[in-house]
Amino acid sequence: MKKEGILIIFLSILLLTNFASSLECWSVATQNTEIQLIQKCPSCSFSNITSISYPNGTIFLNEAMEQNGINFNFTLPDSSQTGRISYGTIGDKDGVSPPLEETLCIEITPTGTILDKGEASMYIIILIFILIFLALGLYVMIKTPYQNLGEMSSDGPVIVRVTKTKYVKIFAAWFSYGLFLTFITVLTGMINNYVQFDGMKDLFTNTYIFLTVLGYGVSVTAIVLIIWNVWKDIILNKKILEGGKALLREL
Repeated sequence: MKKEGILIIFLSILLLTNFASSLECWSVATQNTEIQLIQKCPSCSFSNITSISYPNGTIFLNEAMEQNGINFNFTLPDSSQTGRISYGTIGDKDGVSPPLEETLCIEITPTGTILDKGEASMYIIILIFILIFLALGLYVMIKTPYQNLGEMSSDGPVIVRVTKTKYVKIFAAWFSYGLFLTFITVLTGMINNYVQFDGMKDLFTNTYIFLTVLGYGVSVTAIVLIIWNVWKDIILNKKILEGGKALLREL
């Protein structure tokens, strides 16, 4: 269990580091909106856009950009894709000849924001705390005994004392599952907002949905186990008070 916990923490840190280490582009834009590709060139009399590189391919063109003061603008033809969009421009910067080529980029995300290092550190701390409490919950669940205190007699196995640790075990398992679901929820939200790989988005989203649905079953099972054990312990305590012990075969 310790090795698995360390591996999860390492992968989480690696994933968050990748979130925060994106190529620094001049701007971040929101998916499926009108996005302007901009070149800032105070000394240019013209600027053309020569290529646009999407995550899934590059288109080549040679179209004039619209001048707006010291900026030259070009409307991105397709803003449905997320990720880093690189585009090439060519213009007579400082009046030089031949014109100078320049490559710029813009980041497109579903929310119009990217995860900076400060936010990444915050998420790392949150996820580490969740994993620490999850490990603690699993430890309590594994180490806590579930059975009542029993012994062998001439009549067979008997219960001599009802213990309450079984409820601690059930609540620890329930609590651990809730923490694990919280961990997946936070990770899924981050991936859907900041990761550009659709396959990973689908994987974590489907995992989150499955675990959420499964969580209803876990909750129902925990409640049923608690009610059943309470009812069983009441009967056991009554038999123990009457005869000092309760035969397992009579239950």
